[in-house]
Amino acid sequence: MNIPKRISLYAVPALLSALLVGLLSGCAATSTPATRTFAFLLDGDWVAEQHVAKPQVRLPAYLRQAGVVVQTDVNQIHAASYNLWAEPLEEGIMRVLRQQLARRVPATEVLTRLEVGITEFHGDLSGKVRLRGDWCLRVNGSDVRSAFSLTRTQGRSGISAMLETQLQLLEDLADQIAANDSITEHAGCYGIAAG
Repeated sequence: MNIPKRISLYAVPALLSALLVGLLSGCAATSTPATRTFAFLLDGDWVAEQHVAKPQVRLPAYLRQAGVVVQTDVNQIHAASYNLWAEPLEEGIMRVLRQQLARRVPATEVLTRLEVGITEFHGDLSGKVRLRGDWCLRVNGSDVRSAFSLTRTQGRSGISAMLETQLQLLEDLADQIAANDSITEHAGCYGIAAG
């Protein structure tokens, strides 16, 4: 058996080319996940909203970003890189609350100001989804205020199911605001003088 003792200088470029092609084809085979965008889309007929002012929504810094947020551990959150909001989250929440309140509040009650301060609005890996904060509302010239802490469990796993559950929580919040069942009179809404 004859084993060559040296590699020909002509074989080195061919071997390097083959190695480079193999590496590049391996890189091409790995792909990044597709980016998905989400928005809160409302079911049902549109309702006139003239008697409901556009809500002002305040979010904590961890929610003011493009990625959908999931709690992954006790004090750890993850903002998704490929599951993104199609609009700023504040705008989606404002749109949903205004439309849901317009469906629930009679046109004879004029909601001239609604401020919603959200402290938590995310799901976790166990399927629990939370919406917590407080709201302040001016109805026919009087200010009312209430805290809220709402939780639901997703019906199935996945980001889409979490966002459906978040939409349901916003509807629950609209129910609470419209019902005024836990309201206490307050001197004003977040620096807005009553009267």
